[in-house]
Amino acid sequence: MSPEEAIKQLDQILRGKYSDITILPSGICSRTIQIPFKSGSALQYTLTLFVEVEMAPTTGVATAIRISHPPAHAWESTPEDLSSASGNLRTLFDMITDLGKEYLTRERQTLKVLNNQELGKQLSRLCQANGGDGAADDADEFVIRKGQAQVAVKIIEDKSASPHAAVNMTVNGIDSKDLLSAVKVLLQNAAS
Repeated sequence: MSPEEAIKQLDQILRGKYSDITILPSGICSRTIQIPFKSGSALQYTLTLFVEVEMAPTTGVATAIRISHPPAHAWESTPEDLSSASGNLRTLFDMITDLGKEYLTRERQTLKVLNNQELGKQLSRLCQANGGDGAADDADEFVIRKGQAQVAVKIIEDKSASPHAAVNMTVNGIDSKDLLSAVKVLLQNAAS
């Protein structure tokens, strides 16, 4: 089997599981594979893998196919194993799926951090406009005061799957009925 035939066979096998892949040439015996992953919350990540086909120095016959994702992920097969649909392919599919999930989780955490930063900027402006402490934009604790009322907001690290910012709030100086009424109005406005 020639290196080109080995790459075509790998393409067919991968497309059976990941139909949206893109395979791009990067050399005579190498390719890059791009596999898009999407989550239920509209996050997406394109995983890039590197393919190398080794060939015998005198005959040019493919001797090994190696797929890697630096720094530590690699899979290798012979053309014969590729043809036989061995358990080695399950290892490849597991590696690809695990990497896709890992990077979607990283994207979700990055989005959460960016949302936390944006919330911090907004809370800092709100604090300054309402006589609160002059907290910096990159702070994680804010105190907003208006008359007798004082709201302390702390942006917290949250390991949930949600990309939204998470906060703890302490409210002083407001009757509980008024606070519940205000929260109800805020939730209704957020839903519309």
